[in-house]
Amino acid sequence: RFTREEIFRIISALRIPDDYKWRNKYRATAEEALCLFLYRMSHPHRLKDCMKLFGKSRSWCSFVFNDMALLLGTGHWKEHLHWDSKRLTYDRLHKYSSAIKNACGVNGIWGFVDGTHRGIGRPVANQEDHYAGAKKEHGIRYQGIVTPDGLISLCGPWQGPTGDWKMWQESGIEERLRSLFEGNQRERLYLYGDPAYYPGYGIMGPFRPEGRRVALTPEQEAANIVMSGQRIVVEWGFGLVSKYWTFTAFKRANRLGLSPVGAYYTCATLLTNILTCLRRGNQISDKYELEPPTLEEYL
Repeated sequence: RFTREEIFRIISALRIPDDYKWRNKYRATAEEALCLFLYRMSHPHRLKDCMKLFGKSRSWCSFVFNDMALLLGTGHWKEHLHWDSKRLTYDRLHKYSSAIKNACGVNGIWGFVDGTHRGIGRPVANQEDHYAGAKKEHGIRYQGIVTPDGLISLCGPWQGPTGDWKMWQESGIEERLRSLFEGNQRERLYLYGDPAYYPGYGIMGPFRPEGRRVALTPEQEAANIVMSGQRIVVEWGFGLVSKYWTFTAFKRANRLGLSPVGAYYTCATLLTNILTCLRRGNQISDKYELEPPTLEEYL
């Protein structure tokens, strides 16, 4: 997924230190740690496979891999994924809105929001807390926002049964949107989501009939059809994460209490954004003809 030169650019941009204190006093350079992490995230490789390739013990591979997940999936980089205040300024949102308007003719939409379910192995304890009846499996949930330049903002994780509306309320995105648009004369821009987000501030959804006997107008039906074709890009974003980092889809390797399961998908999303920046786009940015920032600008 990355070339040799790109790996060194990523190490520099992520500021991974060579003298990082790994658990059990293990030693690993930034290059070794990142390559091990990328190798296992790209496919559900067993620790035995990592031992053969890197020439290290099983415990070294396990500790360094999970410590890298915690390093990239928590703290500063998790907050960066949650809401990148340097990128998501009003001027940038207006640029996103113009790109969407040029593509479909609808004005005032700057991104698309939706939730995603990630299956995990059956927990040893408190299984009912993570069982999602709609998916018929145990899992954790995330909320993603996809912008026309192909980048993904991510909030989470939440327990499997959590609904989209509760995730939106607890994510804090609404407060950030209020700080951008309230108290000034700026034009308000909106995220577009499914009907679950309908009451939210800064979110626009499909038109709904006001009553059982009141049908939508032809214009409203046409608008719903157009925007349903645009909202699919948020599923494209989740699909890219699963495509490039299939370790996150391997349930047996994602066991609560044994591994930092919540950090894995966060890291995978961050790596997907990095790949988008290095490749200067993906299928989402091609659709809206808007290039993402460079790697150094994004990080």
